[in-house]
Amino acid sequence: MYICHYNDSITQNETENADSAFIFFNDPKILIAPGTGNAVIDVLPNKLSSVEIPCIPTNSKTEVTLVKAYSTVTETKRVQLKPMKVEPGSIEDFTYDPKVGFHIKRESLDGSSLFCNFTLNNETQIVQVVVYFPIDQEANSIPEIDSSLAKKVVVYGRFALICKFEISGDIRINMQWLYPKSRDSIIRVKQPVSKKLSFGKQNVTIYSQKIIVSKTSLSNEGWYVCRITDSRGKSYETRKFVTVYDSTKKPFVELSNDYSTNSVKTRSGEQLKLRVYINAFPRVEFDGIYWLRDGRVIDALNSERYITNYTDNEASLEIVNVTSQDIAFYSLKVSTEQDVVSENTIHVLIEGEPFISLSADNQTARKGSKHKIACHAIGYPPPTVDIFYTNCTQNCENATVIKIEEEKHLNEESVKIDKQVNKKPCVGCRFKR
Repeated sequence: MYICHYNDSITQNETENADSAFIFFNDPKILIAPGTGNAVIDVLPNKLSSVEIPCIPTNSKTEVTLVKAYSTVTETKRVQLKPMKVEPGSIEDFTYDPKVGFHIKRESLDGSSLFCNFTLNNETQIVQVVVYFPIDQEANSIPEIDSSLAKKVVVYGRFALICKFEISGDIRINMQWLYPKSRDSIIRVKQPVSKKLSFGKQNVTIYSQKIIVSKTSLSNEGWYVCRITDSRGKSYETRKFVTVYDSTKKPFVELSNDYSTNSVKTRSGEQLKLRVYINAFPRVEFDGIYWLRDGRVIDALNSERYITNYTDNEASLEIVNVTSQDIAFYSLKVSTEQDVVSENTIHVLIEGEPFISLSADNQTARKGSKHKIACHAIGYPPPTVDIFYTNCTQNCENATVIKIEEEKHLNEESVKIDKQVNKKPCVGCRFKR
């Protein structure tokens, strides 16, 4: 990593005065960055931050794969450097940065063996990763506050803090937030969420609780304390000071949602309400906020299926009676008069019967010509599409299926009926799970 930084007494801590570049030294025979070796990563019971798996390539075109190996089955999680996005269906809370490697949240690890595969031009090199889970039932955990959603706190803005706590054994706890009071703001403390994990003989429970402050005012400035008491009478405490500014040097818009993987699943027939939270300076006008579906603006005013609502710190999109056709990427886009643009995207997945349709270039075709028919299927989990063709000398149900030329891409298949077909065809489209 090479960093160019403008250093003076006023701006040395401001990231906008620095720029950086990561240099790959492409070597087709050495795919693993020096120093990676066989990584050994110690994970302590009170370590709540993500675990770093240092799988770093030397070549920007190298495909880096994280493999989780079990005694009976091997589960592969794959990521491409270009584009730098994890494939759908990957481990939850799983990210990749080619400069530092994989990041997996502590609660996503399950004691399996980990391997990093580096592949370039049919050349593959493998690195083994060993993660240790020390067994210490009496280890005192230290709570941590995640303040990633409280980096810029301004008047009329919004921020959130998450208190996280990990404890060994089956010990019950009580979580409590102490915070500055404010009549002008909306303060919500959500119910604690717990997740139990088991690593061999060690049982661990991870607790988290979020506090959300909307329509912030200067009276929201102060210490935010997370206090925990367990069933043995032991107390734990951590705190975070939040500064509220009435203005900033540069206008900004920050968007966030409650979905850790930026995706949400629901079943066909239900109503779905998407929420995106807005923190901005200056305040955003409503005419600069709009929803998109797969990059196209949603006309909610002229639709009975979409209901939108906007407040100073929140935008929502409600979809009535969802079906598989609603599977898409939904984005909230915010633009301000100061030419600040921000976008937050949520992937919506609908479980249930897939939507399936058949389309053709023309309904009729001349004898001896080529005719293309496409089968479209939308569903989750992604269905397997099958196209069948029957030569209709009699009833289609009794006819023999004839194999014809097929083209396949994503969840669609198309067929080409070549010029040798001289009788009227029947073409059908079906799906398989």
